[in-house]
Amino acid sequence: MRPLAVILKAVAAIVACLVAADIVGAIVCTILDVVVPTRFISGLLFYAAWLVIGVYSGMIAYNAAGAWSSPKVAGRDWIEQPEAKRLGGLIVATGGTFLVALALSYGYLFGIGPSDAPYVPDNALLTLVFLAATLGGMVAARIGAMPSPGQSKGMAR
Repeated sequence: MRPLAVILKAVAAIVACLVAADIVGAIVCTILDVVVPTRFISGLLFYAAWLVIGVYSGMIAYNAAGAWSSPKVAGRDWIEQPEAKRLGGLIVATGGTFLVALALSYGYLFGIGPSDAPYVPDNALLTLVFLAATLGGMVAARIGAMPSPGQSKGMAR
């Protein structure tokens, strides 16, 4: 496992998941905006939607980066391999650094202010919630997927 290759694969997986999640989120927010009557729509509904989409995006990005970066062993998931803890830590550290840098550059370039748009990246606050939720999803996947010392394989219980 070469660290530079893992870092590049992790960033590629995160970018791919962010783009896919942004498309899904735009579709969900458009459907909510069209279908739900105006009197029932609250700004919190869009925050909740982007929070959930961000968490799933982070979990998928973590697993995709780990599966892509680890050596392939027949019949074993990447999480069950001996190097999984170190690889997972590197993926989360890379993801955290990348997402924080992305959030800071977004705030610097576009500013943080209110917006009526329920979409990421049009609304700065929703964008920050989405990026933080993505990082949270990666951390949750790292904690939840790693087997405990007495457990040999599978999801942690």
